[in-house]
Amino acid sequence: MPSSQTSTSSPQAALPDTWLYDMIMMGIEPDLTSAEIGRLDEKYRDETLAQRAERLQSYEKAFAVFDDVYAKVTGHCSQDAQVAHAALRTEREKKEHAEHAREIDDAESQINTDVGS
Repeated sequence: MPSSQTSTSSPQAALPDTWLYDMIMMGIEPDLTSAEIGRLDEKYRDETLAQRAERLQSYEKAFAVFDDVYAKVTGHCSQDAQVAHAALRTEREKKEHAEHAREIDDAESQINTDVGS
C-alpha cells in the first residue's frame, strides 16, 4: 500500500521564523515587531531620557503581555493538534482493521471454495 508523505515545499515553509511573534506583537506593540525593532533608535532619537524610560517600561509590559498571549496560543494549538492527531489515528486504525477483516474473510472464502471443490 503506498504511503502518503507531506511535502516540505508547502507555503508554510516560506514563512519567516518570526511570523508568529510578529503576528502576536503587532496587536500589542507594533514597535516591537521584527520589521520595526531595528529602527527604534532612529525613530526615537529626539526623545528625552524620561520619555525613553517610559517607552522602555511600556515595552516591558508589552513583552509580558506577549508571553501570556503566546502561552495561550501555543497551548491551544498543541491541544488542537493532539485532538486532530488522535482522531486521524483512530480513523486510520478503523480503516486498517476493516481492511484486515476483509482480507481474512476473503481468505476464509477461498479456503472454503478450495475445500468444497
